[in-house]
Amino acid sequence: EEGVAGCGQLHFRRIERCDLPAVELLHVELFPVLYGGKFYESLLRPEMLTLLVEEVDAQHTTVVPGKLLGIATARVSPATFFCAADGYIMTIGVTRAYRRRGLATLLLHVRARFVI
Repeated sequence: EEGVAGCGQLHFRRIERCDLPAVELLHVELFPVLYGGKFYESLLRPEMLTLLVEEVDAQHTTVVPGKLLGIATARVSPATFFCAADGYIMTIGVTRAYRRRGLATLLLHVRARFVI
């Protein structure tokens, strides 16, 4: 993905268990609410959609280590016979150095592609 001013190549992906410590640190940096361990564990459940955005190195081959730029967490309800799929955005945030460049908007668009 490209399209964010002042950023290199971006990589969007779902959260993995090994990301939990970095995600917790990112939440502490971004949000005024302190979440407990159950919240972070819940991000791994199938009905949750947690997207991380990272910057890819100059050769576009590997992710820059420890470089989480942003996160979006949402709860997704699957479609049923009676209603369409829907989602509830729980958190969305971008590190201070990458704000006001359109990254949060891009996170929302990418998240929507995962839900549809």
